[in-house]
Amino acid sequence: MTSKVMSDVRSSVESHQLEWWLYGSAATLAVSLTLAATAPFTRAGASMLYYKPRSIFRPKSDSQWQEEFNLYRDFSENNLNRTLAMEDFKRMYDGEYLHRVMGQLSTAVFVGPLAYLYAKGKIPSHLHGQVALIVSIGVAQWFLGRSNVKKSIEEEHGRRHERPTGRVPPFGLTEHTLFTMAKLGLVLWSALNVTFPMSQAVMFRESLSSSALKEIAPLRKYVLGATGLFAATASIGTMVAAIDAGKYYNTFPKMGKKWIPDEIFDLQPTIRNFFENPALVQLKHRILAVSSLVAYTAVYAKARKPSCWSQLPPETRMAFTAMIAVVGGQGVLGVTMLVNAVPTSLALVHQSGAALIFASSLWAIHSLRFARPMQLALRGNALKNMF
Repeated sequence: MTSKVMSDVRSSVESHQLEWWLYGSAATLAVSLTLAATAPFTRAGASMLYYKPRSIFRPKSDSQWQEEFNLYRDFSENNLNRTLAMEDFKRMYDGEYLHRVMGQLSTAVFVGPLAYLYAKGKIPSHLHGQVALIVSIGVAQWFLGRSNVKKSIEEEHGRRHERPTGRVPPFGLTEHTLFTMAKLGLVLWSALNVTFPMSQAVMFRESLSSSALKEIAPLRKYVLGATGLFAATASIGTMVAAIDAGKYYNTFPKMGKKWIPDEIFDLQPTIRNFFENPALVQLKHRILAVSSLVAYTAVYAKARKPSCWSQLPPETRMAFTAMIAVVGGQGVLGVTMLVNAVPTSLALVHQSGAALIFASSLWAIHSLRFARPMQLALRGNALKNMF
C-alpha cells in the first residue's frame, strides 16, 4: 500500500514538474518577501546587510557569538561608529540571517530546477520569455541592492542624518520589496499559465453568450484597478516600516485626536515629508489601504450579482472568494497591529497577508483571461495546439 502511494506521488510529481517548480518558487518568494519585513524591526538595516558573517551557519556557543560580535563591532566602528549591545546584535543577526537564507533558498529553488528542465527541453517555448525576465529582474535586484546598501553606508559614514543610523533607506527597502513582488508575480503567472492554459480560456469564452460576456468583461478591468491600488498601498506600507511610522498615531480611524495631523509638513524641504515624515507617510498608507478595501469590496459585489456570478467558471469564483477573504482579514489585522504599536509578530503576519492579496489578485485576473478583448482572445486560439 505504501509503495503504491509513493509510486502515485512520484508519478504526479513527474507529470507536473513545471507546476511543482513554479508554485514552489512562488512560495519561497512569498516567504522571502515576508521575512524582508524583519529588517526595519530588528534594526538590521544597511549595516547588517553589508557586513559579511564569518560563517554560513548561525553561531551556537557564547564564544562563537562573541567572535561574530567582535567582527561586527570592528566593521561598525570603522564604517558607522555605532555602539551595540550583544542582545541587540543577536536580534539583528537572526532577522537578517533568516532573510538571507530564505533569499538564497528561493534563488536555488528557482535556478536549480530551471537548469535541469531547460537541459531536458521540458520548458515550453511560450515560457522562455517569462523565465528570462524573471532571471533578469533577480540579477538587477541583486546589483541594485548591493549598490544601494554600499551607498547608504558611505552616506551615513560621511555625514549625520536625522534618521537613525543603520536603517535601510525608505527608497531602498521599497525598491527591494517591489522587485520581489515583480518576481513573485511573474513566477505565479507562469505557473497559472501552465495549470490553466490559454486554450481553456478560449473554449470557455466560446461557450458564453454575448450578453453573459458583456456582463463579465468589465470585471477584469476592475480587478486590475484594485490590484494597482493595492500595489501602491504596499509600496507606501514599506515606507511606513522603513521609518517606523507605525509607532506613531496608534489610534483608528483618527490619527490621535485629528483626522489629519498638524505635523504632516514639518520637514524641510517639503518634498522630504512625502518619504520621511511619519505623519504624512502613515496618512498616505491609511488612505490607500481604505481605498483598496473599498475597491476590492466593490469588485466582489459586482462579481456576486446573480447574472454575473452564475456565469463565472469555478476557478474564478474560487479566486474571488479567496481574494476578498484575504483582503478583509488584512484590513482587520492592519488596524489591530496599529493600535498595538506594531509588534513584530503582527507585522510579519501583515506582510504575509500582503503577499496573499497579491497572489489571489493575480489568480483572479488570470482566471478572467477569457473576458479580454476579442482580438486578444482570438490570438490565444492559435495557441490551442501548444498545450
